[in-house]
Amino acid sequence: MESAPDGSTFANEDAHVVHAHVVQLCDIRSVRASEMVCEQAVARLAGDIARDGVWTHPIAVCELTGLVMDGNHRLSAAKRLEFERVPVVRLSYLGGRVRVWDRGDGGRFDLSRLDRIVKDGAVLPYKTTRHEFEPALPVVEIRIELLRRLDRRHE
Repeated sequence: MESAPDGSTFANEDAHVVHAHVVQLCDIRSVRASEMVCEQAVARLAGDIARDGVWTHPIAVCELTGLVMDGNHRLSAAKRLEFERVPVVRLSYLGGRVRVWDRGDGGRFDLSRLDRIVKDGAVLPYKTTRHEFEPALPVVEIRIELLRRLDRRHE
């Protein structure tokens, strides 16, 4: 485990990986859902986060659009908990670190569908895509108090 200046810890078993992910605390208003969610799963997840007092898995988002790649349920749970910030890893669909699969047919997902979603402001149906990341996303341990307050000096 590595410690951040705020006391949060980050587990990175792949510390030797050259292309490590950077976890940032991001204004929740800049993150956009990409798929519908199961409200029961959101309620359960929000309860777990509130009970544990820590956030453990960052949300993967497209660096250009803020669209969620992986973590729609976590984003909805954060909104339910009225967090102002969420831990994110910003990634690009270009460069080979992200692969997207269509859960419907198991093949590669047509990324032009995501472009249309961004333009239309819509979301995909529940569990349409499955993303794979290289390297895998890190596990973090961020106290939820840090997600509740937003530093307004920079707005």
